[in-house]
Parts: sequence; C-alpha cells; structure tokens
Amino acid sequence: MLRSSLLLLLLALPVSAAPAPFPTAAKSRAPARSTLVGTWEAKWGGVRCLITLAANGEYTCEWGGLRYVGSWSLDRDGRVLITESTRPDEARSWRFHTVRISRGSPGGPLEVGGNDLTIQLERPAQRPSSNFSTAMGRRYTAR
Repeated sequence: MLRSSLLLLLLALPVSAAPAPFPTAAKSRAPARSTLVGTWEAKWGGVRCLITLAANGEYTCEWGGLRYVGSWSLDRDGRVLITESTRPDEARSWRFHTVRISRGSPGGPLEVGGNDLTIQLERPAQRPSSNFSTAMGRRYTAR
C-alpha cells in the first residue's frame, strides 16, 4: 500500500509542476454583425460619406456626390466585404472591396479594392426624432 501510494505520488508530481503555457497575443475580435447595421458617418479615402449597412445585406454609400448601391457581409475574420456600383444595370461597373474591422476600431485599410485607401466608420449618423419642425415651421414625420 505504501509503495503504491509513493508510486502514485511520484507519477503525479511532474504533472502538478508542469509550466504554464506561453501567453499569446490577444487577437482583436471581430464585431458582431448587428453592431454594424445602421447608417454611419464615415471617411472613405479621406472623403466624408454616409454609409448604410442594412440588416438584409443591402449597402448604400453617398460619396463625392455619387450614390453607390450594392451589398455587404461580414466574414468570421472581421472583414467587411462590399460589392458596389453607381450604375448597377451595367455588369462591368461593379467594384469589390474588403476592409478589416475589429472591436474598438471600426475601420482600416482596404485589403481588396484600393491602394493606400482607408475606410473609417466614425459614428452612427444622427437621425431626427419621429416628429420634428423645420425652420419654416412645417411639421414632418419620419417614415
């Protein structure tokens, strides 16, 4: 009995003295898709724009006087994939972009579709309340 207890103690000793694993650099986690849905004030290549990412995957961007339409998705690595066009009826007018987004830093350089361009989602665009008055005194109702 004493020998088996001593043997068990000797076998368990190396396991309890094993070193802790090396720390790894924390990877920035991709944001949840739902946190990106909405209308954003943004900068695309330094130009202010308004980007809307709809829950159903539709995408619009008003940039430099142009209106882009298309689709968007988020992959598991935190890359936003954008397909857009100002002339959606023309097959060759579509452009493809990929930008990596992480929590706490909603933007970054384009990985696909641009040279030395960055996209930065700055903040959700302010929406007017459901009923608001203009300077002319007219009453509008948001739809």
